Amino acid sequence: MRFPHSDRIADDHPLSRIPREHDLDVIESLDNMGVCDIEYDTTNRTISAHFICFFVREEGGTLYELFSGEWLAKPDSTTQMYEYNLAFLKSLGWQIKYRVYDDKYLGNLDYMPFSRMMAYGDSDADDIDYLASHDRYRIYLQDAKTIGDLRRIYEMLPQGNWYLPPIGWDEQQPIPYQPPDSSYLPVGHESALRAAVEQATNGDTIVLLNDIWVHSPLEIENKKISLVGIDGHQPTLRHLEADYHWSSSINNGIFKLRSASLDIRNLRIIGNHVNVGFDLNEKSHLTLGENVLFESSIHTAILANRSSPLIDGAVIRNSGAFLVFYNSKMTMKRGEISHNNADYYSIIDVSHHSEFVMDGGSIHHNGYLGDPPMAAVGCNGGIITLNGGEIYGNFGRSAGGVYLKQGRVNMNGGRIYDNLSGMSQNGGNNVMVFSYGKVSHFTMNGGSISQSADILRQTRAPSIRVTVNYSVFNYRGGELDLNDILVDNKGRFENRTRK
Repeated sequence: MRFPHSDRIADDHPLSRIPREHDLDVIESLDNMGVCDIEYDTTNRTISAHFICFFVREEGGTLYELFSGEWLAKPDSTTQMYEYNLAFLKSLGWQIKYRVYDDKYLGNLDYMPFSRMMAYGDSDADDIDYLASHDRYRIYLQDAKTIGDLRRIYEMLPQGNWYLPPIGWDEQQPIPYQPPDSSYLPVGHESALRAAVEQATNGDTIVLLNDIWVHSPLEIENKKISLVGIDGHQPTLRHLEADYHWSSSINNGIFKLRSASLDIRNLRIIGNHVNVGFDLNEKSHLTLGENVLFESSIHTAILANRSSPLIDGAVIRNSGAFLVFYNSKMTMKRGEISHNNADYYSIIDVSHHSEFVMDGGSIHHNGYLGDPPMAAVGCNGGIITLNGGEIYGNFGRSAGGVYLKQGRVNMNGGRIYDNLSGMSQNGGNNVMVFSYGKVSHFTMNGGSISQSADILRQTRAPSIRVTVNYSVFNYRGGELDLNDILVDNKGRFENRTRK
């Protein structure tokens, strides 16, 4: 794979109909290519639609759809408007609701070249609001070498914004399966899945026999059940979002748990940029276990009121934050949390008397330039306990690794290394200990905070610095370079290893 940032995200999408005839064509330059957002709703005119295309711009200004070669729009010779290819647009029946009153439609066109979209700090980065505002795409664009690479990037968009419809789940045939007993409920399509969730009782296991699309949250209340993929396969539970604006409500997501427990194994879950992957409240519990892959939601999980998720073997990537609120407790034993972003939050964001415990696994390569998270792991009113695992290769606003704004961090083991912070790629903190109101305490009993290699393809290796402002860092044991501790603004570094 040409994309080093993740192992599978840039694979061919199994549900895509996007043409592949030009996949092997080498890209000479991205300067004449970009993304256009065809979104217009005319009152007495022609078309109501919303979808996104990648284009190539020819001399004279005509825009062609990159993968099919059909022309999309061209400048009108007498106005500042664009003439749309109505015949092509009307052929996209699944996207277009249209009424034709004229032979020609002139309108504005919202587009952005890839070269400008990849420019760090571009003030116009939200012109194409969905694509350009998500820095995950910029990372892949800089590595694209062929038209096929660009197609795979396009297929990372929500299917509801593709210009060709995805292959539907109803075209699949369920895998033959004989349940061992009545507590196993096999399902092969959305209506059967919803019925099983409704009818299941404590201890039941719902078995997905094939990929399933869901159009709204799966609500689970007052029961303890499991959701697994059929043995020998890893079916996909995919959220189908007809229009990404639909996801702006916090109530829209994939799973909604209330006083419930859900154990997920052997399943791939694709959010298609839905707002929330997992919404847990009222003492709900979630286990993301072996052979689970979750990706593509704005917030991975919102956890409130004594809820308790457990990461026990799952891989979480290309998504957003875990927001741990109101006396909740998140535990990570095994698995990975990687290649995620969360503007203004940390990837794991602990607040309101909540807790995060890391016993193993890894949190790595999270955060993107442009709108990075506060840190990989952040605390603003709670407790973080690090017993094992690794936090490395992350990029954040305040700290790449751990950001303690208010509360307590107890580090008993594990490693924090190769993390960067700040709005540049060549410096910053592995750990930032700050205080907002009450004094914060970072206690290091074991483990290590260090650097070991250059990351992000920079020539200057990152600092291992630990910064302490208005707070206390208690050093009692473990590996730490005492020459690279920055204490400022009434902070205190207490070395309790001296005898």
